[in-house]
Amino acid sequence: MNEKINVLLIANGAGELAAYVKPVAKKIFEEIPNADIILILSPCQYATGFEAKYALGLGTISQIVDADSFKRWLLINKAPANLNLSRKGVIVYLGGEIMYAALLAKKINLPAFAYLGGHAGWDKHFKKFYVSNQADFNLHKAKVSEGKLVNIGNLMVDSVSDSGSIGSSERKLKVCQKLMLNPKQPIVSLFPGSRDFSLDYLIPFYAKVLIT
Repeated sequence: MNEKINVLLIANGAGELAAYVKPVAKKIFEEIPNADIILILSPCQYATGFEAKYALGLGTISQIVDADSFKRWLLINKAPANLNLSRKGVIVYLGGEIMYAALLAKKINLPAFAYLGGHAGWDKHFKKFYVSNQADFNLHKAKVSEGKLVNIGNLMVDSVSDSGSIGSSERKLKVCQKLMLNPKQPIVSLFPGSRDFSLDYLIPFYAKVLIT
């Protein structure tokens, strides 16, 4: 029997879970049968509070460490209850403050890898840094050690593609019923973001686009 391998995915908010954690966890779940996928939610002022519920619904996550438990683990060395780590494992940073992934890697002595959606940092604590496009590669290449940076493409594409077309009509009908929308009429969804400035500037812009 193969020994369990812990794959610790670190992310923070709903966007990172839907765009990054979902496709990565699915691929690991399918390709590495002995992987124990653990989601660690790092502190985030924009968290919705429903991240854990969403992650459990993916069907690929075996354990979840909430942000408060994670902070206690890092700061006062109080490990989360019922968290049993094997000798083998890896840390994968998928969003939030990259410092948390670096500190955890140092704490439990596991190799760490980072998918960069923002700035690069803590170079010596990571084996590899992954980016979604050549522009980001050029942006970060001077900030990390030579050979550590890899362009692997945009995980958001994998997340959307994973939804596929199978059952899309059924899903649309369920959403329309829940939101009391008419599925026979065109539906326009607006995604202005979660920041105050995004709401202040993008919603009026979207409204003008719709009117024209």
